[in-house]
Amino acid sequence: MSVFQDLLENGVKSIQTIRYAELASSVIIVFDHIVTLDQEIELIWKSGWSLGKCLFLLNRYYSLATVLFNNYSEKIFNIFQVYGPDRSALVLFTTHLTDQL
Repeated sequence: MSVFQDLLENGVKSIQTIRYAELASSVIIVFDHIVTLDQEIELIWKSGWSLGKCLFLLNRYYSLATVLFNNYSEKIFNIFQVYGPDRSALVLFTTHLTDQL
């Protein structure tokens, strides 16, 4: 039973480390958006539409949306209980490990 307990403890520690790393990356991305928002408004939003502007906005806001979705989708979907047509849980996309089946 000790081997199983050791494996379980190591697994829980790994999951906790992964979640802390996800939180740290989320904080960095949100901090970057807040700090550079005034420059973005001045340089990007007030300029005309171009390929560079479209690529900038796609890169900037796709990363923010992905971070928020990956960190909070589990909680949102559990609240609203989103299901597919066959009543199975609907999963859009995810790139992180989970401790739930």
